[in-house]
Amino acid sequence: MAKFNTRARAVDMLGRQQIAGIPTAISELFKNAHDAYADRAEVDYYRNGRLLVVRDDGLGMTCEDFEDRWLTLGTESKVAGPTALGPPPNDPKKPLRAILGEKGIGRLAIAAIGPQVLILSRAERDGQLKDLVAAYIHWGLFELPGVNLDEIEIPVRTFPVGTLPNPADLREMLNTVEANLALFGNRVDSGAAKRIRDNLLAMRKFDPEEIESYVPDLDLRFARGTHFLILPADDVLEADLDTGNSADASSLEKLLVGFTDSMTPNHPSPVISTAFRDHTTDEGYVERAGEDRFFLPSEFANADHYIYGWFDQHGQFLGRVSVYGDITDNYIVPWPGAKGRMSSCGPFAIHLAAIQPELKATTLPPEEHARLTEKTNKFGGLYIYREGIRLLPYGDVDYDWLEIEKRRSSGATYYYFSHRNMFGAILLSQENNASLTEKAGREGFRENVAYRQLRDILKNFLLQVAGDYFREKGVYSDRFRERKAELDRQYRALEKRRKHAAERKRALGEALERFFAAYDRDEPSLRALELAEMIESELSAVRDVTDLKQAASLLLEIEGRARSELRSLEASYRITKPRGIGLNQKLIREYQHYEEAYSQLQEGVFAGVRSLIEGEVTAAAEKARVELDRRIRIARALAELADIATRKTRSERSDTQGVLERVRIEVRSAARERQVSVEEVIRSTLARFSSTDVQELSDESLVSLRDTL
Repeated sequence: MAKFNTRARAVDMLGRQQIAGIPTAISELFKNAHDAYADRAEVDYYRNGRLLVVRDDGLGMTCEDFEDRWLTLGTESKVAGPTALGPPPNDPKKPLRAILGEKGIGRLAIAAIGPQVLILSRAERDGQLKDLVAAYIHWGLFELPGVNLDEIEIPVRTFPVGTLPNPADLREMLNTVEANLALFGNRVDSGAAKRIRDNLLAMRKFDPEEIESYVPDLDLRFARGTHFLILPADDVLEADLDTGNSADASSLEKLLVGFTDSMTPNHPSPVISTAFRDHTTDEGYVERAGEDRFFLPSEFANADHYIYGWFDQHGQFLGRVSVYGDITDNYIVPWPGAKGRMSSCGPFAIHLAAIQPELKATTLPPEEHARLTEKTNKFGGLYIYREGIRLLPYGDVDYDWLEIEKRRSSGATYYYFSHRNMFGAILLSQENNASLTEKAGREGFRENVAYRQLRDILKNFLLQVAGDYFREKGVYSDRFRERKAELDRQYRALEKRRKHAAERKRALGEALERFFAAYDRDEPSLRALELAEMIESELSAVRDVTDLKQAASLLLEIEGRARSELRSLEASYRITKPRGIGLNQKLIREYQHYEEAYSQLQEGVFAGVRSLIEGEVTAAAEKARVELDRRIRIARALAELADIATRKTRSERSDTQGVLERVRIEVRSAARERQVSVEEVIRSTLARFSSTDVQELSDESLVSLRDTL
């Protein structure tokens, strides 16, 4: 009787060859940490030595768990039955978590990260710490042709709480692998055998106690959780890390940032947090996947536009749209593909934010716009989360599954949305969206009916939103076009002021230079003396005039002219610091010196002329005013009447213009509201029709439905 035999290479084909890459492999390990009820899953990569440490603080594995679950392919954890293994343990102190890992992808994918791994796991059960489980695996053994899976022995040891395997313990485990390799004899290619033995030789120098001494917050002796120590990491890892720059994210960052949904408003607190520390030098590291690098709920609130809503079981959208703060509630987008039947993909929610790429069209301050634009350039896109955990590769700009960039390239103003001006999330659940299943290698959903419907629903939705709000003749586009035009006017005015700023700085410097040159020549004192002498001369001439009315008129003219001349003299040396522009330190110091010098001119030079005017000239003018009082009173009364008449006419004109503007606005608003009202009725009717299965209706019911619609 024939039986299936399993070659060791099956493990390599199911793991390393199946997985999309190192970032995907790490993401799978993060999912396993989630299933183990970890609060944190972290990676530390040391470039000097190419050591990668992946760890979590989850429930960990006992020796039985490791052998019966981790080392067993196709476990029955999700299958019921008397011989089933049953689900993995859960943490009774935490809410129950949906199991995200499946088919052993995470454990087998480690082979994509590096050729060998030392696994250290300590379990906690019923509040008690268990022995540390240590195991060594060289993935090269599973690439050897002609070797059966049951021929490979995995060395596993246990160590009491508070102890670690020392170099001697590790060498003993490595000797098991060395003996295993020798048993294969001529079946192993000499080149492959040498590579494996070279790795074993490097691992013989490995000391977990030394690793514990420099990896941040690493506790291998007493803490629960699982640790994967991979040495050496594949060369591709550094290539994945170094592909990014200031304008674009690296391949690894694109896939690991945003592992949990921390960006949508009012999202539940993530049950697990992740980190990837790239130790570029012995002294410091770069955080590659921290939550602070991803989008924040506050950025949704501040975005130019925001959409939130729910797609029901028929794919019909109902939600809220905010464009420049102008809100449309109960916005409906029918999905004609429903045809009365429930969708296979199931109901789901969406959060979507967008920012205007141009500064002249955004409501964001320039600094915030620059920061958020940099973030969208790196991480913009529509992500998919199931139970709050990201599904790869959705969200990566290189994976255009909704053809957003394809459409955008054929008409940016028509299609509007782009990965580089939007960020958002589709929220799925295990219960509602079970038919959306991932491919084995985690490179997206299987191309089944549920996935095709999900994609069709979202493509239809994005096209409709773009048409309604961002195209010239869209039903709801008035607000967008008006506000965008208003922002454009404000931006152009601001740019005009900015262009003048440099000129104003230059003018200030020249004015200060002219002032100090005049000040050094004692020019202000000489001009003040000339003015005082002129006033004295004119007063002397008036004293010889015998006609009182003529003298009075001359005195009033002298007073007015004297005050005007003094104001002109003071103004000729007054320099106003320009507002709204920043000055360099040199200009700031010079302006401070100017203020001190001008204050001295006021007190020591201009004050003498002012005293002359306030004393002799004003006293003589007061006597003259008595003679001209009657005429002045009549002139003043006429001026007041003219002013009242002018103000009344202006007010009436303004009121008339205001009424006309209100009528114009109300007529336009009424017309717009009517159009929107009709469109909403049409969409509501179409959504109802799309959700109705007409196949089961009688002819009479069909006619009734038609008349109702």
